[in-house]
Amino acid sequence: MLAGVVCVCVCRDLMRQILAGGKKSVNKWKHLIQTAVGATGALIVDIIPELERIIGPQPDLSMDLTPSDAENRFNHVFFKFVSVFGSPKHPLVLFIDNLQWADTASLKLLQVILTSTSINSLLVIGAYRDNEVDESHPLTDMINNVRSEQVPVTDLEIKPLTVKHTCELLRDSMRCSESEGLIFADLLHRKTHGNPFFMHQLLRTWHSDGLLTFDFKRSCWVWDINVLEHAVATDNVVELVLRQIRKLRPQAQNVLKYAAALGDTFSVEVLAAVLKKSVIVVAGELWDSVQAGLILPVETYRASVEGHELHYHDHCASFNFSTSYNDEEESTLYMNRFLHDRVQQAAYSLIPEEERPLLHLSIGRRLYAGYTQQEVEENAYSIANQVNMGKQLVTNIEERQRYAVLNQIAGKKARLASAHLAAVKYFDTAVFLLMGREIVTDEDVHSTDPTHLALETECWKDERHEQTMDILLEATIAHYLNIDYDQAEALCNLMLVHAKTELEKVLIHEKQMQFHIQMHHLQEALDIGLHSLKMLGVELVTENPNLTDPQDLLHMPPLADQVTMAALRILVGLCIPTYILCPEINAHVAFTMVVLGTQGSSPFCAFGYALFALLTCANDVNEGHRAGRLAQQMLGQFKAPEFMAKINAMFYAQVDIWKNHVRSSIIPLRLAAQAGMEAGDMEWAGYCMFYHTDAMFFSGEPLDVVRQQQDIYLRGLIARHQLLQSTYLNIWSRLCHRLNKPTTCPDRYMLELDKNDGIVEVTDEMVLSSIEKARNGLEIFSYYLADGMFKFYSGAYTAAVTALETAERFLAGVVGLQTNAIHAFFYSLAVIAVIRTLKLNHFSHTAYSLDIVQRNQQRLRRWAKHCGSNYNHKYKLVAAELASLRGKHAKAMHNYEESIDMAKNGGFTHDGALAKELCAAYYESCNQRRIAQDFL
Repeated sequence: MLAGVVCVCVCRDLMRQILAGGKKSVNKWKHLIQTAVGATGALIVDIIPELERIIGPQPDLSMDLTPSDAENRFNHVFFKFVSVFGSPKHPLVLFIDNLQWADTASLKLLQVILTSTSINSLLVIGAYRDNEVDESHPLTDMINNVRSEQVPVTDLEIKPLTVKHTCELLRDSMRCSESEGLIFADLLHRKTHGNPFFMHQLLRTWHSDGLLTFDFKRSCWVWDINVLEHAVATDNVVELVLRQIRKLRPQAQNVLKYAAALGDTFSVEVLAAVLKKSVIVVAGELWDSVQAGLILPVETYRASVEGHELHYHDHCASFNFSTSYNDEEESTLYMNRFLHDRVQQAAYSLIPEEERPLLHLSIGRRLYAGYTQQEVEENAYSIANQVNMGKQLVTNIEERQRYAVLNQIAGKKARLASAHLAAVKYFDTAVFLLMGREIVTDEDVHSTDPTHLALETECWKDERHEQTMDILLEATIAHYLNIDYDQAEALCNLMLVHAKTELEKVLIHEKQMQFHIQMHHLQEALDIGLHSLKMLGVELVTENPNLTDPQDLLHMPPLADQVTMAALRILVGLCIPTYILCPEINAHVAFTMVVLGTQGSSPFCAFGYALFALLTCANDVNEGHRAGRLAQQMLGQFKAPEFMAKINAMFYAQVDIWKNHVRSSIIPLRLAAQAGMEAGDMEWAGYCMFYHTDAMFFSGEPLDVVRQQQDIYLRGLIARHQLLQSTYLNIWSRLCHRLNKPTTCPDRYMLELDKNDGIVEVTDEMVLSSIEKARNGLEIFSYYLADGMFKFYSGAYTAAVTALETAERFLAGVVGLQTNAIHAFFYSLAVIAVIRTLKLNHFSHTAYSLDIVQRNQQRLRRWAKHCGSNYNHKYKLVAAELASLRGKHAKAMHNYEESIDMAKNGGFTHDGALAKELCAAYYESCNQRRIAQDFL
């Protein structure tokens, strides 16, 4: 089952079971479901149409809700709906197959269901192929999240059957002795390698061939082991199944191969339409395969003969069901699937290879012609899959254009389901149908082939220009999300050749900026962005604007001007390059977005205010937080999932941490990372990932827990070639590894420094060289801060001061981040430790001057004033160390104890442990060893 659908499909199957139970079953469940969902049943009927046949038409719920409120309402109603079917006396068991193909929306809903306390008596069994699921797979993330909520999760690895298991199976089913069973099991196991499906098929084949028979007189099965040893020469299950298929009547074989061409699951109605036969005839021809166990029914509808109306057309069959339950007169229709993918493979092999393209194309043509436009969009996958297998045979230009749009529809659906590889295939086919070739490199942009030129001339005509541009732009996005940056760049260059307006060119430039940022080419992204603004005639605002009244912003009409919209898109793209390379220009980007935002409401305005908020917090925390809350409110007005990661990253990692406990940002940042991945915003999802683990680390979560989450994220970022994000996360991952197990953390380790080099063995010095080459102030600061923290914890205080002093030169690269406070905290402690250890005159050593400590204390005190839960214990610990250095015993003791208590109350276990250690060292220096021991 393809999930997204996963939870919905399971529930639809459940509804069909209820419908199949007849009138009594329907009436029973109708009352229970109506009681549970009340007047909100339309929410469920929208996604589970079969439910309407049980509870009847539902009133419309036309209520204007924010996306988050709408999601919360849906979850609440869906929980109530699901809870109807599970009770202690009658638990609900859901089996979901092929979870490795599940889309992120389904996994998210499944996670919410599994972690909900309002749904009881529920067991979910999920099956997936572990060779298709790695640590970075969304399914792995979902399972880890469910476990973290203390929901019991059991892993069962299904391995091939052993000879012992095979023997037990045969003894139970064949009624044979242990010695006979063991000999038979050894033979069966050797031929099938313990594959249960292969075993089943081989036993069926031997039985149908008369080699395995039942002796009714002795009531047991009989066989000749020597005959069986030489009976089947194949170790290929497909060939074995093929032998069974060839025993069927010719009509049955023919219909089976057409069914195989449709896919692993098919409806009799569609198969009849393809064969241009009646449903009754096709069902009869399929019956042999059903009896042979090759085809299984998966959906059952019962409808009275009187209420079942069949309308058959030349190109497709459609059904209208007016269901009236009549126990005396019922007919049953089936949705079918092949017993196993190997059965489908065997049936498909009956079609000569040279005939397959035309067969698939003809199936696609019939399906396309027989559906309405809405039905074409609903069935875009199945139709496109058929057409695409015969795409080389499509020569008519109008037909090529038509199927290019079909693939565009399928590609969009695949992209929205986070099936990025599938999306790439659909869009590449769309490009092929438009131009007769795929665009893989820049060399493909300029073709001299006459056929290609003729098609290209046709698709760039005025009446088709916009459609062609849309398809190429969608293809570019698909390749970007699939980490095919070179191919995405080639498509951009092709569009730039044919772009007619500045607006079209700017839209393409926006995509190019994304590629460069992902590849850590920040200067190139910056240059493209500034050039695009010039093309649009937009100048950066250099003065801090006055904030518009929030109520005015929240009630503005939608932004309509296309030039302003394009400028805002480019400014969003400039956010990270300017933040890292040119902080001054970054402020101008924020000012410009705020000013342009007064022309009309859009999600871009919310982004602008979020950026403005984090910059403002550096000087005025209250005003910055107000702007950040406004950005959140503005985001809530729009259904804009592509902005969830962007705005929540800035708000929770760079704004809210100056007003609220850092632990309160952990869950929002994790959800923002998931939202970014679901929306295809890999760039900002990556930022949310490392902000999420930063929040975990700095709030005092156990190092093992932090490391596990860092490793999961890091593997995914490396796999997606997100160099900027993976490099930053690697810096803090290295620190966690070194703190947790300093003796087993190798100097050399595996990392991706460059997309072209792949995964290579590197050292920390090599990482530093790469970020210095990229002029990445954020990562250079983080590198030296992490290095300084480790050296401080290790007691290498002089080296720690050197590292932290270097980090200070790059503070401009971490505006708004909590690492500002972490740096001030450890820098002060390291300076005091050096002065104490070396007994220096702190007025004569610039690097170890207490002026540094006093300056940092002023900053910590200001931050603690706005958010004492995050910063007070840090301020108090530095104050205690200062007092101890100056010999102020009472003040030192008071501040140590306050710091320890505040850290404990705030859950900052690591800071509390450090405070106790420093306090114990102070008492030790005062020869009060007994008291010192109490703090260790």
